[in-house]
Amino acid sequence: MASMLTKATQKLVLIMDKHGSAIRKSVFHETGKLTPEEFVIAGDFLVENFPSWSWGSGLPDKRRSHLPADKQFLQTKNVPCFTGHSTHDNIVEKAVEAGDDGSGWIEAQVTDEHADAPVEELKAVDLGAGAAAAAA
Repeated sequence: MASMLTKATQKLVLIMDKHGSAIRKSVFHETGKLTPEEFVIAGDFLVENFPSWSWGSGLPDKRRSHLPADKQFLQTKNVPCFTGHSTHDNIVEKAVEAGDDGSGWIEAQVTDEHADAPVEELKAVDLGAGAAAAAA
């Protein structure tokens, strides 16, 4: 039953995404959502400055009309891990099943005293005039 509900919800989301309109006015500071133009600018910045990032075009029947055909999604590959396997002994993995077909994912959970340590603050990045024009 849950599998049928999941599939119906996925179909509804696809229909709404294909026929709905994309965000046209920047609401990033209020909601965290990007307009298609902001997404492309941010993605271009990642691709130009970080070699592990690249654009993907995806399958033609899955493409969204509000994004360029060659910039449908971002992907990152070959990201180095600077810590060895032994430093990850405090991570417990639990398989989570999503449906009757056995599909699912792995849920990782940190189990040591460092789990609540403060996260380093990120530096602001200036995206230049292109980002300001898209946000206006």
